[in-house]
Amino acid sequence: MTNQISDDRANMMLNAALDGELDAMGVLEFERALASDSKLAARYDQLMTLRGAMRASAGTLRAPDALRARIEAMAKQEGTERGAASARPRVAMAAAIALAFVAGATGANIASRLSTPPESQIAMLLVDDHRRALLAAETIDVASSDRHTVKPWFDARLALSPPVVDLSAQGFVLVGGRADVVEGTPVPTIVYRIREHFISLTALPAARFASSAAPGSINGYETQAWSDGGFAYWAVSDLPRPDLDSFAAAFRAGAAANTENH
Repeated sequence: MTNQISDDRANMMLNAALDGELDAMGVLEFERALASDSKLAARYDQLMTLRGAMRASAGTLRAPDALRARIEAMAKQEGTERGAASARPRVAMAAAIALAFVAGATGANIASRLSTPPESQIAMLLVDDHRRALLAAETIDVASSDRHTVKPWFDARLALSPPVVDLSAQGFVLVGGRADVVEGTPVPTIVYRIREHFISLTALPAARFASSAAPGSINGYETQAWSDGGFAYWAVSDLPRPDLDSFAAAFRAGAAANTENH
């Protein structure tokens, strides 16, 4: 599966990571494996998404009050007319109906969550992608400070191709770009640098991924999200919040200027 570890070792590490059983060295080895194996990374992201959706749905659903009232009325009626013993089959059937409702609602809820992941989940996935890139030998797939090189690289490989803006005048130097996988979808990430800090700017299809989340902080990394031109943008960096806000404002202004010029 990877050049560093065998398939069996990768599967063992994947299961251990999902169960939170990796020690510090194991986490580092697993992060390197994810950075070098896009299939393993996609599988890990999908399993994390499924687990998060199931946990979020567990224990939150109940049958509607009207259905519960009908079940209780059926039990009382049967208990009065035939005695408690003869009421059991019908009450059991009613309970089965209620369980079927809850199970169906749970499945529908999970399916909905998987098709439209919550913003907090997207933020966590993108922070993980940013961290994996920093741990990898190379943080980018195409290295160039020329937007006319990075943009065609996206055009040739991905269904999504956002504008690539030159922000060097504002102090944000274009480093290049890479392809990440979010919810099984290959997406473009533009990489900028200011001083010793890297910024990962990922463009997602706005029709599927929300991007109205308030700025947040996850494990020491700041996130910023916005929508523009059919894209849902997420910026991730260890920059102080004011600097990341300045970057977001500069990129939005630059993207708007590029659109006007074309």
